[in-house]
Amino acid sequence: HGPKLHRPDWSHESREFSMHLLGGRHDHDLLVIANMQDARQRFELPTPSAGKRWHRFVDTALPSPLDAAEDAAMAFLGNVRSYDVGPRTVVVLVGR
Repeated sequence: HGPKLHRPDWSHESREFSMHLLGGRHDHDLLVIANMQDARQRFELPTPSAGKRWHRFVDTALPSPLDAAEDAAMAFLGNVRSYDVGPRTVVVLVGR
């Protein structure tokens, strides 16, 4: 994906992408987002697997120690459909 679901930009000028890894019934889903632009980008989020919800595991735009969370401390994102990603930032969301 790019900032828009199912619309990757493979051009030479592209500086952002996201990748959704389905965990199946017993494992967590992962969504990896990379924004290498100099500006904030809003990324549309895919729907996680059935019964799962997105939680923020890593957001490198946040100050330490909030930039990475341990399992029990992952922030629940609710029913959001998009996520604002800071400039030159990597975000990892976990569907659980």
